[in-house]
Amino acid sequence: KIAGLTVAAGEGAVVRGLAVGVGGVLADGAQGLRLESVLVEGASGAGIDLTAGAAATVVTSEVRGGGQYGVRALDASVALERTLVAGVAGPGVWAECAGGWDCEVRPAVSVIDSIVREDQLVGMALLGVDASLDGVEIVKTDPQNLFRLCAREKPRGEKCLLYLTRETKYPLRFFAAFFWAAFPCVALKQILHFQMNSCRKRNLSIGHLCN
Repeated sequence: KIAGLTVAAGEGAVVRGLAVGVGGVLADGAQGLRLESVLVEGASGAGIDLTAGAAATVVTSEVRGGGQYGVRALDASVALERTLVAGVAGPGVWAECAGGWDCEVRPAVSVIDSIVREDQLVGMALLGVDASLDGVEIVKTDPQNLFRLCAREKPRGEKCLLYLTRETKYPLRFFAAFFWAAFPCVALKQILHFQMNSCRKRNLSIGHLCN
C-alpha cells in the first residue's frame, strides 16, 4: 500500500492491483490512464482526482471513505466500469466542466455497472458534461448534512448558500445546483438573484455559476 499516487501528463499509463491511502490518486493531464483493481481508501481529499484535461478509465476498483470526493473529474473525462464508490464524506462522483453550462467542449463521463453507495450530500453530480449511465446503482446517499449545517445557524436563502460554501469548502455552484434540483420552485428565485448579483460584480456570465 502506498500513501498517494500522482500521474502527470503523458499517455497510456496503467495502474493495476494497487492499494492507495490518504493521498488518493491524482491524474493531472494524464491521457489514456487505466486504473484496474485499485483500492483507494481513506483519502483526505478526493479518492481519484482528475484535472487539466485528463482522461481515465477506472475498472473493477473501489473508492472507500474519501474525505471530500470519491471520484472528481474537473475539466477531465472519466469512465467507471464495475467500480464501487462508497462511504465518502461528500459527493460520490463529481464531474464538472469549469465553464458550467457555457462549455463549448464537454468532457465525457461514462458509468457502467457500478455502485455509488452511502455517500454524503449527493451520490453523483454531473455539471456541463456529456454523461452516459448504464446499470448504475446510487443508494443510501445522506443529503441531510446540508440541512444540518444550515439549521445550526439558521441562515436563509443567499446566506444559507454562502454559509454552506464557507463551512464545507465546496464551490457555490455545487449548492446552487443541489438546491435547484431539490427545491426548484422555492429556491429558483433566491439562487438566480444571488448568482446574477455575484457574477455581475465579478463581470462573469450567469452560466459560470461563479464561486
